Amino acid sequence: MSERLRRWCTIHHFFHRDCADCLDKDYADLERQLAEAQEKLEIVARWARGEGSKAKLHRILKE
Repeated sequence: MSERLRRWCTIHHFFHRDCADCLDKDYADLERQLAEAQEKLEIVARWARGEGSKAKLHRILKE
């Protein structure tokens, strides 16, 4: 398993608590989902540093 796939599975498991289907997904789809998760984490990190929008944080948490 590649490093990127392992990293995606870790993020996926953290958010969804279910990683059984990770290896069945298309790699391009995994890359897209990893990018989305990283974007969400960056929004949360910016908010934690006092740099982000509270509205964006609430939108992310509702997804």
